Amino acid sequence: MHGKFFTREEIREMAGFTPEDKYKGTGLWPWFRHQADVIEQEPGRKGKAYRIKTEFYDAMLNCLGM
Repeated sequence: MHGKFFTREEIREMAGFTPEDKYKGTGLWPWFRHQADVIEQEPGRKGKAYRIKTEFYDAMLNCLGM
């Protein structure tokens, strides 16, 4: 998944939310706020696709021993 941008819909789907869920995406809102430290938006598609910033992704892999 490293380096790939995901749309909000793809993130919700991977998290197990269904279209019938009343509060779909509720747990995601902190990551989409302006100036989020961990998430970056895809250039040219503001508000459309997101990914974990490389330095945070690499740090997570390092902690997991991968």
